[in-house]
Amino acid sequence: MNTQAVLLSARRSLRLPVEWSRWLNGQTIGVGLLALLLIWLIMVPLAVVIWGAFRDGQPGQAGQYTLMKFVEAYQGTLLQTVGNTMVFALGAAFLCLVIGTFLAWVTERSDAPLRPLIYAVSLFSLIAPGVLMASAWVLVLHPKIGIINVAAQFLFGIEGAPFNGYSMAGMIWAQAIDQISLPFLLMAAAFRSMDPSLEEASAVAGARFSTTMRTVTLPLLLPAVLAVFLLVFVRAIESFDVPAVLGVPAGIPVFATQVFLAVWDVPQDYNVASAFGVGYLAVSLVLLYLYHRATRMSERYVTVTGKAFRPRRMQLGRWRWPVSLFSMLLLAFSVGLPVFVFTWTSFVKFYQVPSLSQLRYFTLDNYREILQLPHTAQSIHNTMLVGVSSSLIIVLLAAVISWIVVRTRVRGRKFLDFLSFSPIAIPGTVMGLALLWLYLVVPIPIYATIWILIVAFVGKYLTVAVRSTHASLHQISKELEEVSTVSGASWVRTFRSVVLPLMAPGLVVAFIYTLSLTFKVLSMPILLGSVDTKLMSVTIYNLYEDGQYPMLSALGVILLVLVLTLAMTGSYVGKRFGVKQD
Repeated sequence: MNTQAVLLSARRSLRLPVEWSRWLNGQTIGVGLLALLLIWLIMVPLAVVIWGAFRDGQPGQAGQYTLMKFVEAYQGTLLQTVGNTMVFALGAAFLCLVIGTFLAWVTERSDAPLRPLIYAVSLFSLIAPGVLMASAWVLVLHPKIGIINVAAQFLFGIEGAPFNGYSMAGMIWAQAIDQISLPFLLMAAAFRSMDPSLEEASAVAGARFSTTMRTVTLPLLLPAVLAVFLLVFVRAIESFDVPAVLGVPAGIPVFATQVFLAVWDVPQDYNVASAFGVGYLAVSLVLLYLYHRATRMSERYVTVTGKAFRPRRMQLGRWRWPVSLFSMLLLAFSVGLPVFVFTWTSFVKFYQVPSLSQLRYFTLDNYREILQLPHTAQSIHNTMLVGVSSSLIIVLLAAVISWIVVRTRVRGRKFLDFLSFSPIAIPGTVMGLALLWLYLVVPIPIYATIWILIVAFVGKYLTVAVRSTHASLHQISKELEEVSTVSGASWVRTFRSVVLPLMAPGLVVAFIYTLSLTFKVLSMPILLGSVDTKLMSVTIYNLYEDGQYPMLSALGVILLVLVLTLAMTGSYVGKRFGVKQD
């Protein structure tokens, strides 16, 4: 007996009204179950955090409702925490946007040589783990042993340290470089889709290049620039890696590290951490709202219409090579230098400023030692287990959610779409704290196990896969599913045999990207992990805290190779099996 027959029999036996039975079908039940699952994964933990911020009892203990935890959290530190967070995020977002927009313009709208190389290097931060790059900037900008400061003292006779990574400026620089790929990709798309005829009309009218950029190009790109700036701003607000590595030793508190320290330091105070988390979440929600407002503005600046056009590159003339070389120099300093330093350090027994005389002492001992340590093998195993498990669950959930949202008109699909998108507004440290609270209170035995990490990654990064599967499903004609249904196949058979194979390219890319995030993210694993459930990012952070830079660098190289392999696999799958256009 099929599902419809069972439901019809149940309605008759219970004598349900006709208007009730209209909604009692498989799709509605499926939407309801998925919504309940997402509410449990996302909304319930947040509710527990907010609840905990207004109580004085630790998880699992009796307590009273109070506002004193907000007083404890923010008394004397409110202005400092908010000020540091805003300065850090605004500075990093502005610098990141400027560099990313410039590189996007070079690759998309100029005729500068070496554009493919510039494009490839600009995407490096997509795969580089944040904690690894932040640790590398310590070796580059350390006041005493940083390669930049030592070089400045040797070449120019400068006394002291002209650059200091343990400062607000160092944090802003490291965060901007860590996120450079995001504005680069988004602004490259904006440049690629902008009609060049308006710029050409300005040039024909006799306007200079600078005048055209100021009066035509930049005003047309204003909505895209504003939206990208706000998105990068939100990512900087959420960032934990750079503030933890460079900000905590310098005594520069931001929201992310305040939540972490309230849980990490002894005595632990989850209520104070929750109070910080509530303020942190409120700031993120406001910024996300502003981002949506900015993206809506784009309709007022449409320049891509039904009229065909082909974007033309600007002829730079004698400036072609200077612009290209400046771009490569910028990337060599911002990306190449930290990668070179930690790669070099991985081959020396004790960290020293790189010099040719050290080549004779190169060794693989750091790699042997780090791989022989029990916690290293365990962290690699944990990372792969958490990554593969959470990615499979994410991709399956995303495929089903996307099918419901895109293919059906069932009631509740928009709410389901909202729930799947909502984790983007939740900072990683807040998500980690929320799950700590929840599973210390609820008698489900996954606290301090691998399972809580899997739950965390599924809840936090479901959004990424849902957006990818939305795009894949829009490319598949609904007629193929209708043919399968007319042939007598059930929905499950059609979904398994028709929809999933056709969505395979998007699903594989989403799987690989979410898998790579388990290698990159530090905020949730450091809060939720235990001695037996450490991930590789936490192991690197622990090595940094212990000052073991050579072993940290060796593990970083291993991690980077793994993530790079995943990224190349995803790129190959996308190009090999993706939808192609003539």
